[in-house]
Parts: sequence; C-alpha cells; structure tokens
Amino acid sequence: MTLRALILGSGSNTGASLIQKLQSEGYTSATFVQNPDDFLADISPEAISQELAVNTVSLYAAVQAAVEGWDGLGKDEVDGGPRTLIYTENPLPWTNLPKFVSLAMGKSASATLVESLAATYGAGGKRFYFTMQVDEETGGLYDGIDGPAAAQVYWDLIQREEQGGWKISFDEKLKLWES
Repeated sequence: MTLRALILGSGSNTGASLIQKLQSEGYTSATFVQNPDDFLADISPEAISQELAVNTVSLYAAVQAAVEGWDGLGKDEVDGGPRTLIYTENPLPWTNLPKFVSLAMGKSASATLVESLAATYGAGGKRFYFTMQVDEETGGLYDGIDGPAAAQVYWDLIQREEQGGWKISFDEKLKLWES
C-alpha cells in the first residue's frame, strides 16, 4: 500500500512540519511552497491575473489531477479510505487589507473552490479543506504559524471518516473551528 500526500499553499514552517509528520506515518509527500515576498501590492489587472493563476488556477489543476488519480486507485492501495486535499491558507479572504486586494481575490476564489469541492465530493470519500491558524488577539495569523500544531490538525483531518466542515480554523492549542 502506497500512501501519498500533496500539500499546496504551505510555507516552510507548516509545510516542513506536515511533511515530517506524514513521512513518520508512512506517506510519500510533496509540497509546493509559496514565497510571500513575491506578492505585489499592485492592483493592476496583470497582478490580479497573476494572483488568480497562483492561488486558484494552480489549485484547480492540482484538484483535477488529484481526483483523477484518486479515481484510478484501487481500493486496496489506500484501504478504501478517504482521499484528502488540504489547502493551507490564512484569513485574507475574510479580512479587509486593501494593500493586498489582488492576493485576497485569489484566496477568496480558492476558498470558494474548496467549499464547492467539499459539497460535491465530500460524501463520496474525497475530502477537501481550507485551513488556517488563528489566534485570539488578531483572529488570524500570517506569520508565526505553529508548524507542529498544523501538522497534527492536518493529520487528524486526513484520518476523518466524514467530510465535516470545509473551512478549518485552529489555534496553537489544537482547538478547532469549522464551517
């Protein structure tokens, strides 16, 4: 049995911790790491197109490949268990930061895609989650994500028998909020 995971949208802290956790559980894992220093505060049409391509079109292409791959797997290859795609994010789709409007538009479109995927495929054994770490002071984190906490939350999501909520917020103490 080969266990595989593809991690999208995670930085070096969360991504590295999650890869370490998955590998310790026997998974072959890959991640695409984003570099927030590359995002432009420019809200030109070109910047919006770039953000949508980075945040949403790439997610859409990855989802198509994942669903196709999952459908091609025999039940014996993953014990017939759920297939899970976790999109690591931040609260930007729900936060008004005009300087980052093009980035927020891409994140919002990705959130909508994940919500639609969960509604469409969740009951059929495919799981889709939009995740973010939050704190009590600001309601969201953009820096200082607790990698080991994220890895544990993601591991718990991978182990779920049911889809549950698609939008998962968590804190460093592993308290979950989902919708």
